[in-house]
Amino acid sequence: MRFIKMVAAHVGGAAAAVAPRRRRAARRGEPCALGRVGAVRLIRFLLRSVARTLPKTQIRGSYLFLGTALICAAGYYQVGQVNQRRRFFKEDKRERRAAILPFLQAEEDARYVRAQARDVEFESRVMSGVPSWEAGKSVYNTREWMPPADQRVG
Repeated sequence: MRFIKMVAAHVGGAAAAVAPRRRRAARRGEPCALGRVGAVRLIRFLLRSVARTLPKTQIRGSYLFLGTALICAAGYYQVGQVNQRRRFFKEDKRERRAAILPFLQAEEDARYVRAQARDVEFESRVMSGVPSWEAGKSVYNTREWMPPADQRVG
């Protein structure tokens, strides 16, 4: 009862002046001893007291949105910087390969000529018993030269 008097005195109004009547304790399923109006006032008081203790330093939604947008923008900027760096390195690698390509092609051509001469010499030894066979002559009836499909002869 002291708590009810204290709440009623704190809430104010006519309920503070009138002393509550003594009632028996409420059983399960029965209405509250305070009555409907008193219970509503008690709930409002408790909610107000809880609301007063909550911290007021909450982040606004606009600040959250702005912060998220800034973080995303910084991330996209970093991705762009990495992509530019990768593009530079790929282009540099491509240029270096293009610079040494003539030397690699010359080495491959020299290797092909040596392998072709070795194959013609082997062919002339193997086919020496066939009178109409010409060593090194193409078996195809075409005039244009085409390199072997795998570029590896012998």
